[in-house]
Amino acid sequence: MDNMKLFFAGDVVIKKNISSNFIHPDLVAIINTHDVVSCNFEAPIITPDATPIRKAGPHVFQHDNAIKALNESGFNLYSLANNHIYDYGYEALKHTLAVLNDNDTIGAGLEFEEAYRAKYVTQNGLTVGMLSFAEWGFGALTDNHFTKSGYAWLNHESVNSRIRKTRESCDFLIVQIHAGVEELDFPLPEWRTRFRELIDLGVDVIIGHHPHVPQGWESYRNGLIFYSLGNFYFDAQSNHPLWNVGYAVSLALNKNRKPEYEVIPIIKRENQVLLNRDQEFCDHLSKITGILSSDDYLEIADKEALRLWETVYSPYYSFASNGINRSDSAYALLKVIYRWLFKKDHTQQHLFLLHNLKIESHRYAVERALTLMTNKA
Repeated sequence: MDNMKLFFAGDVVIKKNISSNFIHPDLVAIINTHDVVSCNFEAPIITPDATPIRKAGPHVFQHDNAIKALNESGFNLYSLANNHIYDYGYEALKHTLAVLNDNDTIGAGLEFEEAYRAKYVTQNGLTVGMLSFAEWGFGALTDNHFTKSGYAWLNHESVNSRIRKTRESCDFLIVQIHAGVEELDFPLPEWRTRFRELIDLGVDVIIGHHPHVPQGWESYRNGLIFYSLGNFYFDAQSNHPLWNVGYAVSLALNKNRKPEYEVIPIIKRENQVLLNRDQEFCDHLSKITGILSSDDYLEIADKEALRLWETVYSPYYSFASNGINRSDSAYALLKVIYRWLFKKDHTQQHLFLLHNLKIESHRYAVERALTLMTNKA
């Protein structure tokens, strides 16, 4: 018998009123064999008077019934460090934490230490420590203002020492990380370096999410890194073929032994999450995991960075700088000229620039692409 079993799912956004049968009974049966069941709770539950914060990108929220449906399916630990949890500011986060009152949470809080605090679970003589961090976003707690609310930032100067200190108080340390380029099948080298650094600091298992598609996993020294579990249940439309598929991770922990794991492929179909037995998808998981150990990995990453620059970031910076996209019509260009001549508020463009400069995934991709381009010149 294992000392402790833990189940991890990816990104969750539930915008509609659903019941616990949104997860198929076969999958619920598996979930219920675990002691700790966790997901990335991607956005707050808001009140009618909630006010969106100023930011670039969409504001996301969840239905009042989301927690009840998840709890009834067996979830009992919610990772809150992500780029949408603070979309509606202090009051919405406060309300969300109040709704989650009977559950364990990690990664966000109404003050600094609450957001960065570790959670410990002890069972059968085994203590597991858990932390949750995300890359920068609007709502990240980047300064030591101890009365400020938000989520725990992965690259805060205190993170490395917090990891060392937490590891001293537990048998295993599991860290959930919300980071990575969205809809990319593999992590950028910069993220692999940072994740591996955390393993070197004492983390035993890293559970990744945020790209909204699955990425592979690897063993590094004595640790395990799952770069992205993909979406578990996400109420948003996307044309990406992997948007509604992903995997969960089952961990079996025993003292004085390395963590044992099982990857559980899942699919969201007609508003229900089911076990995914499709062989083509299982082959895809093997492929993206194989990329990580491939001799061609860096070349693949470089090509992807160049593609992202051409298709995403170059137009993005152009718009953020002057409001113009290369694909704009003549009428759209005239509107831009009018705004620059007669309207003085360029806040949204400044927010877009800040978004691209401070979010690590965007910055890493752009730096890699520009370095490659200038070295060829």
